[in-house]
Amino acid sequence: MGHCVLGLHFDHYLENLGQTYIITNISENHYKDTFPKHDLDWNKFTYVNDQELFDAYPEILHWDMAGDYRGTWLRQQALKIASLDYFDFDSFMIQDPDTFCIQPYRAVSEDRVPNYFILPNETHGTAYYEAIENSLGIGRQTTHSFVSEFMPFLKEDWHSMRELLETRHSKHFLDAIIDNCPREQDERQLIWFSEYELLANYVMTQREINTIEQKRFAVKNIADLTGLNSTDWNCYVDACPNLDDSVCFDFPTNTVQDFQKILLDIKSRI
Repeated sequence: MGHCVLGLHFDHYLENLGQTYIITNISENHYKDTFPKHDLDWNKFTYVNDQELFDAYPEILHWDMAGDYRGTWLRQQALKIASLDYFDFDSFMIQDPDTFCIQPYRAVSEDRVPNYFILPNETHGTAYYEAIENSLGIGRQTTHSFVSEFMPFLKEDWHSMRELLETRHSKHFLDAIIDNCPREQDERQLIWFSEYELLANYVMTQREINTIEQKRFAVKNIADLTGLNSTDWNCYVDACPNLDDSVCFDFPTNTVQDFQKILLDIKSRI
């Protein structure tokens, strides 16, 4: 919740943004009480509880793995993919709440070309790319990484991707993806997967894309933002290893702790 409240104060850097949907497992009452306290108009946003998507796509719960120490890390990726199918828009921009822009960014150009943040020549675990090949039958399309916490996507590309998944595997698209992710070869049998790598690499087989290097200012402690500026960096990302050093939210009072101090500190540097 704290990251969401903070990040929405920087949405003015997102150009040509349409309606913002907040997909969450937190009660709407928390948002209705929290947003006005932090200078946000709740009426400008659309609330969607996770359960609405679970009801429409029970296959999402197939992404929960018994004993997974990462909690709902896989499930939240399934929710993002399902949202592309569920909502009726020509274009989307998925954004994780712990990252926001501090320079202007347009996700889709006027001539409908997606503009992807990339991490140049960065490779994550091979399982990410094996999942792409197993599920879609395509290889990795670039040496760059798309794990940027931003994902523009066109509905027409979703339609073709869903058809490919369901035709190729004769099952629901969510099952077609998760069932084709490799597992660790140990007692944990963990699955490693990136929705951002899957989606962006598929789009590269369908159309030309634009890319922009994501220059991430990685915050390790919210009390120390030394070096943050909007000349060297275009995105702010919370990378605090200790959650107590991050943006903290108090549910009993529906307040972000030290919010004005944090917000003013960031704004003074960019």
